[in-house]
Amino acid sequence: QQHLEPPTFRGSSAEDPETWLETYERNATFNKWSDDDKLRHVYFSLDDAARTWFENRETTLVTWDLFHENFMRTFTNVVRKERAEVLLETRVQLPNENIAIFTEEMTRLFRHADPDMSEEKKVRFLMRGVKEHLFTGLMRNPPKTVAEFVSEATTIEKALEMRARQYNCYH
Repeated sequence: QQHLEPPTFRGSSAEDPETWLETYERNATFNKWSDDDKLRHVYFSLDDAARTWFENRETTLVTWDLFHENFMRTFTNVVRKERAEVLLETRVQLPNENIAIFTEEMTRLFRHADPDMSEEKKVRFLMRGVKEHLFTGLMRNPPKTVAEFVSEATTIEKALEMRARQYNCYH
């Protein structure tokens, strides 16, 4: 199996530390690295300010969990969180976007804006952004969870697609 090189993180304000860490973790999983391996390798994926930060703390960052926690505390900026919050307020289901893709995109925004967001708040955002004809159907039995939202909206979406196909067959 080929070894994957994780991306480099420099510590600039233009970089997204959460996305970098997620990518680093995916690379580590692919490479079958343990937490100790991740900690041993991380130095080589850091450069500039991030490498200096690590070198200054190397003796105290003795576990992957300690590295992860300190890294996030140091480099996480509020830009990604704020951008996700703004997008959540304005994001609507696009004309040719199915419910599955809309929900996946919204789920990513939930995670970025507030990883601990309540189901109730997530459902509110989904209901506010869903296409009007789906919203109307969903209001018959309003969903209480994201899973209920996806299940019911997908059912309505499929029924509407079947109707459109049948209707178009007669023309």
